[in-house]
Amino acid sequence: MPKDLSAVHPELRSLFKRFPRFSIHRKNLKLARWMSRLFGGQKAAPGIHIENVQVPGQDPGQTIRLRVYRPKTLPQSSPALVWIHGGGYVLVTVEMDDGLVSHFAHELGILVLSVDYRLAPEHPFPAALDDCYAALKWAHDHAVDLGSDPQRVAVGGDSAGGGLAAC
Repeated sequence: MPKDLSAVHPELRSLFKRFPRFSIHRKNLKLARWMSRLFGGQKAAPGIHIENVQVPGQDPGQTIRLRVYRPKTLPQSSPALVWIHGGGYVLVTVEMDDGLVSHFAHELGILVLSVDYRLAPEHPFPAALDDCYAALKWAHDHAVDLGSDPQRVAVGGDSAGGGLAAC
């Protein structure tokens, strides 16, 4: 079946034709996850301290990993951003966004917390949303301890993470 190119800009159609059709399903999910890690993320921006913290999830005994990006010179009561990575709800890890997220922390002088939410299909809806909400709530509740302002905690993300952030 030919690819529908009507939605692709005419200058990009020849490039688009070269890309193979690929869909992710249970049979090739492990391969897709492995391939996504091959591309890797960019290195973290200089002057950013990165640490992993475990925070409680909504389910008893469950924890969620947050990757915390802190500029070495974080202003007192700085804003904080809870970042949610993309990956179609099934791929990628927080480390893939190290370059982007550390750049936010460096350029904006803010604390950024990236959520390592549970992935589908092993953890169906609303697991990822529950994890992101628990992380946002934890970031707000512990803002003062983190050196940020509880009244200035934002949430954002890209692709699937943007959808979770909007929810």
